[in-house]
Amino acid sequence: MKIKTFAFILIVELMLSSCTATEKVNYEGIISSDYSEYSRPSIKDVEAIINNQNYLVGFSWVDSPINSIVLIKSSNNVYCAVKFTKVKRLNDETEASTFNSGAETFLANFDILELSKSGIKRESNNVELVDSASIGIGRLAFSVNNKTVRCGNSKLYWSYPTALSISDEDTATKLAPARALDLDKVNFFADGLNWVGYDDMRKHYKVPTIKGY
Repeated sequence: MKIKTFAFILIVELMLSSCTATEKVNYEGIISSDYSEYSRPSIKDVEAIINNQNYLVGFSWVDSPINSIVLIKSSNNVYCAVKFTKVKRLNDETEASTFNSGAETFLANFDILELSKSGIKRESNNVELVDSASIGIGRLAFSVNNKTVRCGNSKLYWSYPTALSISDEDTATKLAPARALDLDKVNFFADGLNWVGYDDMRKHYKVPTIKGY
């Protein structure tokens, strides 16, 4: 028994020593020197980035400054422009119980412009998003959450404050920071747009807001 235990410990030590002291495995299973270069930063850090008028582009998401616009190209070539106009966190997190997850409540409002394949534009304003605690137990649990943004056939997921995320199963949807501040001035086909899709090898980076298209 002692021999087997010693052998097991030796194997574990060899496995650990195969990675350098600075290597970490991020949430996507990628070994890198700093997993935070791939995963989404904390809410506090994201708020600081977008409050300084920067977009944050990640492997699956784009966070945008308030009253700036992020563009969506859907899987069926419908285009949308989304502008977050207000976000709020209630700081109401509580200890989880059998009947309540205790999660904090997050809120957001956005305007959206959709350009159909036939060229028809449709705008919706002050759309509400909610991420709150679930109440109940098992199959009886429920919540008032609304965390999805739809554009054509594409379904994106919202995370506080302004992240729009693409599912890892979605290989067609693209996102791009826009430079227009008004929905009616958006040019979905401008040459300088940087469209990005889901790519778990992409490190997150900032894009400053610059007035233009």
